[in-house]
Amino acid sequence: MARAVTIDECISALARQVQTPGKDWAVVGPLWNMIGSWRRFLGFLRRILTRYEAANAAYIRLAQIWQERARQEAGSGSRPPTPDEMDDWAAKRDSAEAVHLEVESFYQFAKILLDRVADTIVLYFGDKRAPYGSSHSQLVTKQFARLCSTHALAGQTVKPLMDDLHSRIVRHETDVIEHLKNPKLVPGTSFGADGRAGISMGMLAPQPEEDTFPATEDPAVLFEAIETYIEAVVDFLERHRDQSAVSGQEER
Repeated sequence: MARAVTIDECISALARQVQTPGKDWAVVGPLWNMIGSWRRFLGFLRRILTRYEAANAAYIRLAQIWQERARQEAGSGSRPPTPDEMDDWAAKRDSAEAVHLEVESFYQFAKILLDRVADTIVLYFGDKRAPYGSSHSQLVTKQFARLCSTHALAGQTVKPLMDDLHSRIVRHETDVIEHLKNPKLVPGTSFGADGRAGISMGMLAPQPEEDTFPATEDPAVLFEAIETYIEAVVDFLERHRDQSAVSGQEER
């Protein structure tokens, strides 16, 4: 179902609500700034999606050429590649790297956006931002439950979405892209019948107790999940305005 208003309009409305005249700017200023960063990073993600679509189309075209060539030559024995085939292979390798760049960029900026949303939530209710690490992770594992308990907040709608994105984006970005939790993980490129390429992780010398991480998800699908989460957060904050740090704050 299409939204009655765009996600950008939801964010703008929240920023206007926070920036109410007569409020203490020392309180509402950081909130207004954090909310503004949502639009900034959403814009970055949209640009990355556009670049991903172009990189994906190029990779899928070259991958299908190689699949068809392999099908036609199945059972005919090996032979040295022709110069044209070597050029095609190099182009396929470069296009795979372009896909990886856009997918990993999406995950990195998506995590930053989720961290800025988490910062907004804790500031909105007068709590302190996490001094280090991922703000979203801190919110999921510690702060959100405390905020809901302290301020009698109904967080049952937004919490599952928060947890879901923590698993799908934040953990993957942290453990696979940013810090590479297991140094034996090796990135490869995969695609399915839907023609959407992503990064699949293999492992050097895997041991029985070791698991690889799942392949990356379609950035367009993740973007929709992020929009749904932000929409839920905006609704959550608006419903609990009376319990917020901006409620009743007079300008000093």
